[in-house]
Amino acid sequence: MPIFNEGHNLDTEEAPWPLNKSEAQNLHESVPGYSLTKNIEQPIPSHPRQIPNVQYTIQNTQPTPLLHTLPKSPDSISGFTDRDSNPKKLHDRFDSENNLPFGFEASGESKELIKYRSFIPSIFISAALPLRDVKKQVFDRRYNNITLHLNSPNLVPYGKYGRLLLSILTTHAVQAKNNLNKDGTITITYSSLQELLDEMQLRKQRGTDIMEQLNRFKSATFIYEDENISITQKSLFPEYFAESDRGLVQAKKLSIRNIMFIDSLQYIELDDSISDKRNISFSIVLNNKFVDLCKRHSVPIDYTVYKEISSAMGKDLYAWIIYRNNSIGKDGIFIPRSSMVAQFSGTIQSDQERANFKYIIDQVRQIKAKYYPDLRFTVDRDYLGITFYKSPQIMQPKDPRYVLATNI
Repeated sequence: MPIFNEGHNLDTEEAPWPLNKSEAQNLHESVPGYSLTKNIEQPIPSHPRQIPNVQYTIQNTQPTPLLHTLPKSPDSISGFTDRDSNPKKLHDRFDSENNLPFGFEASGESKELIKYRSFIPSIFISAALPLRDVKKQVFDRRYNNITLHLNSPNLVPYGKYGRLLLSILTTHAVQAKNNLNKDGTITITYSSLQELLDEMQLRKQRGTDIMEQLNRFKSATFIYEDENISITQKSLFPEYFAESDRGLVQAKKLSIRNIMFIDSLQYIELDDSISDKRNISFSIVLNNKFVDLCKRHSVPIDYTVYKEISSAMGKDLYAWIIYRNNSIGKDGIFIPRSSMVAQFSGTIQSDQERANFKYIIDQVRQIKAKYYPDLRFTVDRDYLGITFYKSPQIMQPKDPRYVLATNI
């Protein structure tokens, strides 16, 4: 069942990576893959009015006609509509005009988007999925002390749709209550593929892309190695050092976990040889280790923005910026160009490092301009790195501007 209701879709093709030399020379002038279309989808399934700390069920309704919008709330900030700041009579009038149940959320202006909270495992923010289809059954990525080994006999998940599906699965894991099984697994059900697409705020035409990613996740496993090094007193290890053996010792702790995303996947495919095939009656069982990881180590993001960013690397940067901002001190943090390129491209190409870094910086600037206006950073004038400064949080735990409807 859905975890939040349908929003608008602004769906464009992903920018290629890595760039060739001629494309890279023009990166400072334009950013491929970050153009936003102006065709906004009509809102579809609605949900009952949200009340804090109360469970919900999602109504499965047919797509509604074009909405008459409410007057913009005076408390609306940066495109976020605060439902409770509008008088009830306005909601009643809105519901009546649009034939919707009371409490349906709509933006104050037709081009504004409702914001939804979702989650991503922190491991996949530090070491993300491949940007594009590597056409391999194994994918490795290392970032600082974390190493990710992704394996799947059906090829590994990748790209922007793999990231969106991972966020949806993670959000179900984080929010799980009533559908948490005794063995720690979680069962997610959808009446049809369209219901999953509605939850992901995607068009019907993206069904093939999502089925491809779902079939890659169903048999995929990931191994992550976390390496922590500390310098400590030898006296803390009396079993291994003599009492007279004083001084310091380097202690390296290695943590290795092997985790599956999905224990089982079931659905029915209807094919009458006349119309398009239909996939219905989905049952997805999330692995208990994956559920535990999500509950312990996940980062909240704005799903609507995450979906709107068209390139996979742009999504990675957005999620990482939100995550990294939590630990930035008053003096900021400088990140060398080589580190940024290695993390977000997954490769090191010395002859293209400067051009690739400009591509990353252009996307960071796009994120600031369109989604995070209060983001604070400076770029070294010689493009040797970027310094991030503490920025206002945009994902507060109890921010009323974010709406999350859940049936679990």
